[in-house]
Amino acid sequence: MSDILSKQRLGLDKEQLIHIACWASFIFIEVIVAGAVKQRFSSLAYYLLFYSLNIGIFYLHGAVVMPHSKRAGFGRIALFGSLIITELALYVCGAVVASIILQDIFKQKVSPFVFNFDFIVVVLYRALFFIAFGTGYYLLKEYLNRREKEMSRSLEVEKLKSQLLVMQRDYLRAQINPHLLFNTLDFIKAVSKKNPEKSDEAIDCLTEIMDYALETSKKDSVEVARELEQIEYMIRLNSLRSDDRINLKLTLQLNNERAMIIPIVLLTLVENIFKHGNLLDPENPAIIELLTNNDSLIFRTYNLIANTLPYQGERTGINNIMTRLALAYPNNYIFTTETRDRIFYTELRINYPP
Repeated sequence: MSDILSKQRLGLDKEQLIHIACWASFIFIEVIVAGAVKQRFSSLAYYLLFYSLNIGIFYLHGAVVMPHSKRAGFGRIALFGSLIITELALYVCGAVVASIILQDIFKQKVSPFVFNFDFIVVVLYRALFFIAFGTGYYLLKEYLNRREKEMSRSLEVEKLKSQLLVMQRDYLRAQINPHLLFNTLDFIKAVSKKNPEKSDEAIDCLTEIMDYALETSKKDSVEVARELEQIEYMIRLNSLRSDDRINLKLTLQLNNERAMIIPIVLLTLVENIFKHGNLLDPENPAIIELLTNNDSLIFRTYNLIANTLPYQGERTGINNIMTRLALAYPNNYIFTTETRDRIFYTELRINYPP
């Protein structure tokens, strides 16, 4: 608490120092210019009295009178006008008192004080001069305060957007992991029925995949090589399910093995091949291609659509991928899906920034 108060105190002192420096500069310049024009300088008492009066009306107008200008309505306008007249009257009275003090108390050798039209005109001119400065000061302060509030709101909005983005990504990851788990458990169930002796290997594959899913649940990206390991586990798992009768070609061209990607995206595309595809036709093998270099990553899949299940009936994985890609690589990716002659094609191209 003391640190906060100290910082606030430092901020206030800094503002006061700026005001003092500005007034000192203004008074110095005005005194020098006026003295050069008149070929004489007034006394210290003169400067102290009249500049105290000038500074007083400046802050009176900027801090007390101007805030009333923001309020609408005839009554408020009348109040604002009466306040200006009042501060002008106070300034004139102050100038009269200062002139009497200089003449009668400090016994300055100046012309006798005369309260006439010329005196009032000169005094009102000075009053309006510093009222104008006070107005500018108030408007500048209001502008800076408004900008500060707008920046604060913008930062708060950006912070909320960032938090929302993190929550959305976490939700998508949480959504895909159970989806992957349930589908893989179906695979193991099929393996257990057809090949009980291979169920241990299938469980090992599932364990590796789920360990990976948990490991990357809070990571924004992983090396493609790590994702590729899980793809191989997925292929092996489904090979066990079909008694090693799947027809699939995996083509790899990894010129950049340290290329990064958001986790489980490629794995989900491969999972969809096994879930919705027919891989038992030797004449129409499924194809998986992965190419990486320093500039981009390209991932393609081709598979014959299974006759027993409408392919478009389940798009959780595809929709999840599209949303996650849009969040992770805005304007830096292309993801397309297409069906031609019972063949389903997907292509993902990610461009890495230079």
